[in-house]
Amino acid sequence: TPRRKWEHSTHPYIFFNEDKTTITFVGFKVTEAGDLIDPESGSVLEEGRKIMTPKLYQGLIINRVNLDEDYSTWNKDLMVLKIGAVMGLKQNLLDPDPSYVLTVD
Repeated sequence: TPRRKWEHSTHPYIFFNEDKTTITFVGFKVTEAGDLIDPESGSVLEEGRKIMTPKLYQGLIINRVNLDEDYSTWNKDLMVLKIGAVMGLKQNLLDPDPSYVLTVD
């Protein structure tokens, strides 16, 4: 396979939120079969390798973990809330700099 450049590669992140009960997934989706999916292209990121068992997948879904969230649809206010959750900040966060453009990376 040809080498991919950093700018053209998917970079999945898992954030364990400061509340110690929630997780934020960014940059990937997981299917019920355990495949890791690039949300932009729909392609499998780890061919031939399941990243979780169906039992773990179901447990996460039961606990309201969204494994199918499309971060590219997030507006800036939602991004600020997600970052705040990772950092342990409470709701009603304000955008500190409206001229600054947030990106997932």
